[in-house]
Amino acid sequence: MEEHIREHLRNARIYTVTDANALVPVLFEVATGIQRIQSEMESLKEQIDDLEAVRGPQINDHSCPDREEYVRYVREFEAKRREFGALFARLEGVGAELKDPQSGLLDFYAKRANGETVYLCWKLGEERIRFWHPLRGGFAGRRPIEEL
Repeated sequence: MEEHIREHLRNARIYTVTDANALVPVLFEVATGIQRIQSEMESLKEQIDDLEAVRGPQINDHSCPDREEYVRYVREFEAKRREFGALFARLEGVGAELKDPQSGLLDFYAKRANGETVYLCWKLGEERIRFWHPLRGGFAGRRPIEEL
C-alpha cells in the first residue's frame, strides 16, 4: 500500500456499523443539501455562461445592460460554492468520504473481524448502513453488511 494511504489510515476515524448508523440522519441532511446546492450551482452557471456568450467581454463593462444581473448570478454562485464547501467540511469532520454527490454515495472506514480496513458504504435513500466493500473495491464491489 502506498505510504500516503497508510498515513491517512493511521489518522482516520474507524467506525462500527452502530456508530455509522447513528450518523445516518446527519448524512441524509448533508447529502440532500449537497444535491440541492449542486443543482442550484449548475443552474446559476448556465445563466452566467449564457450572459457571457451573448455579451462577451462587454459583460464586465458597467454600461452593459445585463451586468447587474450577471454580477448577481456570480455572487449567488460563489455563495453556493461556500455553502457546498461547508457541507463537504461537515462530512470530513465526521470522517465520511463523499464518493458521488449526485447519488449521495458516502463511505466510512471500518474494520472487519480479521483486522482488514474496509469501507462501510451508504447511499442517499438507504435507511441504514447495509453494505461494505474493500478499500479498492468501490461501489460495484459492495457486499451485504452481514458479511462484514
